[in-house]
Amino acid sequence: MSPAPHHSARPWRTPLRGVLALACLALGSGVLRAAEAGDAPRTVLLRHQFREGETECYRLTLAGKGTLAPQDTRLALPLRLAQELEVRRQVKRVRQDGTAELSLAYLPRRLEVNGTRINDTRALHSEAVVTPMGALREWRPLPAVANQPAPWALGSAALAASLPWLAFPEHPVAAAASWPAAAPTDPGTWHRTTLAALEGAPERAVAHLKQAFALPLHLRASEAAGSPSALTGRHAGDLTLRFDVAAGRLLHATGNIDVTATLVQPDGTLADLRLRLSVQLQYLAPSAPR
Repeated sequence: MSPAPHHSARPWRTPLRGVLALACLALGSGVLRAAEAGDAPRTVLLRHQFREGETECYRLTLAGKGTLAPQDTRLALPLRLAQELEVRRQVKRVRQDGTAELSLAYLPRRLEVNGTRINDTRALHSEAVVTPMGALREWRPLPAVANQPAPWALGSAALAASLPWLAFPEHPVAAAASWPAAAPTDPGTWHRTTLAALEGAPERAVAHLKQAFALPLHLRASEAAGSPSALTGRHAGDLTLRFDVAAGRLLHATGNIDVTATLVQPDGTLADLRLRLSVQLQYLAPSAPR
């Protein structure tokens, strides 16, 4: 008789950046499913898991170069942007179906435009209602940039463009699988995430994700519903994300994002913005539920 076949565990290799996983903001978690007991994980079912009262903190660092061209002069002015913020995501409430009501705070730590330090420490706030799969049920976007000093408006625009967003598929996925975030609204709009690799034992698995997107970008001129946009354009990027499956949180994200937009300046004139951003998001610490 021939010996019984030997089933060896398959080691996982580790490619890797990540944000805005990106993000946005919804910063998520996953549940690992092994194909067989004793086997290395072959598939993973990714789901956001929210713990009511918990606050997670991240450091978001942005560095960008580009141009700002007032439409009345058509003169392209060089633009250099450096920004660092602390991002706090608080789970205010978890509904019976796992959907969470989130409060997001963006606390500026540093903002420089063309080498000049901007002394403005106003925090920005937004709110979201997110399902376990990452679908946005409700979203109150970043506040208006109208009537802000131009440098801070640029900082708000850069922040809005760089926030990560993770939406997950309904079924477990294996390495190399990819999925769209949602059906595109127009031919130039798309958002796709790929599971590049899994590493570590099942109880400590880390997912390496790659994300590519091209999406519209809008900031309102005021909090009033139906108000005109203070910034309208598009942003496109490639991100690499590292996601702690067992702990259910994004650990790190890096990548580049290109912003093409029209900005309403405080005096009401329009300016064309072209900006290439280098983005890094780093997990700092959680605050336990109270």
